[in-house]
Amino acid sequence: MQSRLPWFIAAAGMLLALAVWMWSQMGNESTTAANAPFADAAATGAPPPLSGSPREQADRLFNRIMQEREAGNVDQARFFTPMAIQAYEAAEPLDADGFYHLSLIHGVAGDFDAAQRTAQQILSLEPTHLLGLAALAEAAQAAGDEAAATDAWRRYLDAYESEKALQKTEYIDHATMLTRYEADARARLGR
Repeated sequence: MQSRLPWFIAAAGMLLALAVWMWSQMGNESTTAANAPFADAAATGAPPPLSGSPREQADRLFNRIMQEREAGNVDQARFFTPMAIQAYEAAEPLDADGFYHLSLIHGVAGDFDAAQRTAQQILSLEPTHLLGLAALAEAAQAAGDEAAATDAWRRYLDAYESEKALQKTEYIDHATMLTRYEADARARLGR
């Protein structure tokens, strides 16, 4: 045991250094918007815990990415995107809400083709799903495909009232974003 003591001390020192480095990568938590429209009520700005189901872990990473993006910390948001994409892939099969989260994460990462493909997965199951249409519109717009973005926003407004009345869980969870998307669509289309 005596001959292993230096190795244990070195390993503990490495773990401590890694923990300090990871904590420093989290940025200034006071700038994170606790009331970001993507954040859930329990969001505290702390690093996502490593407990829970794969989907819960993925959703915590999503919330963290969206909080950082809303706070203007784009580099910090992008730092978490590879982990979040892997987490959502591990949480498959995904529902519409999961595909919506994944589409936005691809958008934050700058992969607008993947963001559009992921949004289309929602729309292949539910052609008038508001979150799918909004994610598609934002990704197409970011990719420079104005025709596809305009078409998705038009479809969003055409479906808005009837879809919102369905009170789907993901619509309730993202109610603030649905309102924001409606305003964006109306401004874009002049309606």
